[in-house]
Amino acid sequence: MLRSTAGIMSDEGLHDEVTYARTAGVTVISPELDIHDALTVDPGLIAIAMDYGYLRAAEATQPATDEQRLLARDLIELRRQIWALETELLAPGDDDATPDLRELVALKRELRALVSQAPQDWLPPGAHGWWRTFERHPWEVTLSPTWV
Repeated sequence: MLRSTAGIMSDEGLHDEVTYARTAGVTVISPELDIHDALTVDPGLIAIAMDYGYLRAAEATQPATDEQRLLARDLIELRRQIWALETELLAPGDDDATPDLRELVALKRELRALVSQAPQDWLPPGAHGWWRTFERHPWEVTLSPTWV
């Protein structure tokens, strides 16, 4: 109950502050997607959320078409999907078998294609390398990216 109350109170406070900022003429940059909740601390999700913030700032401060906005959203959703698949396939466990990376390779290639289609001045530093590496995780990924 305490967590729910604290979450509701902070959401209401944030809503009030954003409303005030908008009435004062401030450009408000906010997410449309939830990358992770406030209690989740994962280096990969934090990195994706930071890159998402960079893209949202570019959208808010530069002219953007609906297609460009959708592409930026698709990039982040795809990275979140890749992170989840990597977590499923590569998390340390009892199974020492080499995971089947075919689905991951296909997603990484799709990511490469989306990055090349995105407005290049919107992309955060390192975006062209997203497809070449694994997302960040709280453990070390010991496999090499075979698709590079």
